[in-house]
Amino acid sequence: MVRLGAHGWELHPGSRCGGCEPYPGLRDGVFARVFVQGFANDALAMGAIREVLREALPPWTMIRLFSDDAVELLGDLLERGVWHVHAPAPPKDNGGGKSETEELDIAEMVPAAAPAASGAAPRPAPPPEDGSLPRNADEAAIAASMKTAAALGIPFCEECAKAALQRGAA
Repeated sequence: MVRLGAHGWELHPGSRCGGCEPYPGLRDGVFARVFVQGFANDALAMGAIREVLREALPPWTMIRLFSDDAVELLGDLLERGVWHVHAPAPPKDNGGGKSETEELDIAEMVPAAAPAASGAAPRPAPPPEDGSLPRNADEAAIAASMKTAAALGIPFCEECAKAALQRGAA
């Protein structure tokens, strides 16, 4: 048995163990590869997958085995039934807490909002600006960079680029 990462998934050799329930669907090649791909970013799980492959495959396949290759090879082993997967065991307490008091819902804790007595309407959103720059643009920095580009002769707008191309062609 090899544990895949810290979440409780287990790899077992063979197509079945005595009295086990293998995870369904992993005899399909696509589903098996998608399942194994879920562990590609887990270093602990990828180490376990490489150990399984080291035992199951010839040594020359391990020389330059990338993560994508390991996913593909383990998916193939699952599809052929060389290994099978056991799902994590569900928690014994069925996932429910054992608190004795009922928790209050936020809607129960906050009293219903009373209608506004003054009749004042909420403030409307400010009208959008007509400028071409967003509100958070640093206009001083943009102007300074445009001045520097102009001083160096670097085109920074469409008209400048066209003029530079015409000067270069002449």
